[in-house]
Amino acid sequence: MNQKTNTNAINIKNNYKYNLYETSKQHFKEVIANMDFVICACNELENTLAETPLKLSAEDEEILSLKLFKEVSLNHKLHVETRLKQIQTKIYELCPHQFVFDLIDLTPDTSKCIKYCELCELTVDAVNK
Repeated sequence: MNQKTNTNAINIKNNYKYNLYETSKQHFKEVIANMDFVICACNELENTLAETPLKLSAEDEEILSLKLFKEVSLNHKLHVETRLKQIQTKIYELCPHQFVFDLIDLTPDTSKCIKYCELCELTVDAVNK
C-alpha cells in the first residue's frame, strides 16, 4: 500500500458518514438474505400444499397459504434492494478512490483488464494499464 492509499484508507476510517453507509450496507444485505429465506419457505409451503393428496377447503387453503405474505415479502425485498443500490452509490461518492489495475480470467484462454478501487471496490473496465 503506497502513502496515498494509506492516507485515503485512514481518511475513510475517520469519515463517520462513510462508515455509517458501510454499516448500513451490511445490515441491508442481511435483511435481503433473511427475506430470501422467508420467500424460499413460502415457496416450499406452496409446493407442499400443491402436492398434498388431500382435497382442501377454501378456508383451509387460505389458513395454510403464505401467498399474500410472499407477495408482500417480494415487494419489500425489491424496496430494500433499491435502497441498497442507493447506499452503494453514496459509498462510491464518499470514497477517496484509490484505483489499481488487475487482470481477471474470463475463460481459461481469455482475460480482461479491470480497474477497481482498493477502498470501496468500485470496479470499472480498463482498456490499458
